[in-house]
Amino acid sequence: MSKRIDQRERAARAWQILTAQAEKGKPITYGELAHRMGVHHRVCRFFLGLIQDYCMGAGLPPLQSLVVNKRTGVPGEGYHATARHDTRIREAHAKVFDFSWGCHKNPFE
Repeated sequence: MSKRIDQRERAARAWQILTAQAEKGKPITYGELAHRMGVHHRVCRFFLGLIQDYCMGAGLPPLQSLVVNKRTGVPGEGYHATARHDTRIREAHAKVFDFSWGCHKNPFE
C-alpha cells in the first residue's frame, strides 16, 4: 500500500523556505527548492499551487513567484499571479521582498 502524499505538509515546508528566501531578497530555482524539500522538481507545482491560491485569496504578494526556472529566471506555466515576463516578475519579487512575512503565520501549519 502506498503512502498518501500530503501536499499541505509540503506547502508548509515550502512556505518556510520561501519566506526565508524573501527575507534574503533572493529567488530560488525549482531544482534548489526540490533538493531542499527532498522531492523531484516536477512535483513542486502541486504545493506551489496551494501557496499561489492562498496568496491570491488572502491578497498577499505572490510568494510562489520566487521559484524560478534556472534557465529563464521566471516561474513556470502554472504561475498565474502576474504575467510571466521579466518586468512583471521583477515587480512581483519586489512586493514579496518588501512584505513582512515574519508577521504572517504559515497558513499550512
